[in-house]
Amino acid sequence: MAKDPFEIASECIAFGVRRASRLVTSFYDQAMAKHGLRSTQFTILNALNALEDITINELAEQMQSDRTTLTRNLDRLEKQGWVKRKRGQDRRSRHVLLTPKGKRKLTAAIPAWQEAQESLSEELGRTRYQRLMTDLSLLEESCAEVD
Repeated sequence: MAKDPFEIASECIAFGVRRASRLVTSFYDQAMAKHGLRSTQFTILNALNALEDITINELAEQMQSDRTTLTRNLDRLEKQGWVKRKRGQDRRSRHVLLTPKGKRKLTAAIPAWQEAQESLSEELGRTRYQRLMTDLSLLEESCAEVD
């Protein structure tokens, strides 16, 4: 016997995570808007700041993003002058770097990120926040084991 569609929706991990992700992303997007950034752009700039000279494929892997989506986002960041792409030693590889302008944009946006982060963390409470982060890591590991 087939399950009721509302029961499936209420039990579906994918739907629950996707719904929460949209709301959390919107919350961070609002915080980043005053800096002319979306939360995804902030995340990419931050990753490039941490990882420095990296290929697009490596960045996509680190961010668990498909290359096509990442490339589209990098196009927008490059048009703003926040990132730069260059050829690697192997002509087929493309590297991406954070520009000084991108570093300044990231630095200016970090306080807005911190404010949003603290707001959600306080709303959840320390214990629930730590449990959420642990549970998200376990969920990622569980999905990676299936691949």
